[in-house]
Amino acid sequence: MKIAQELSWARHKRQEGLPTVPSTIEEELETHPFMRVDLPEVQEKVGCKSPVEAIKVIRQQKDNWRG
Repeated sequence: MKIAQELSWARHKRQEGLPTVPSTIEEELETHPFMRVDLPEVQEKVGCKSPVEAIKVIRQQKDNWRG
């Protein structure tokens, strides 16, 4: 899965103190949740039935995330 690979790559870079940017539009379209809200599997994952609802829920989750 591309997302798992990107996450692993980013964690490795951070451990080395290296940046995780820049990326390409292609990579963002494959992995960035805000750029994938039109996909049924993303909408289903967040319990929504439209891209607009999905982006709202994802934004709220991001705003409340305390990693």
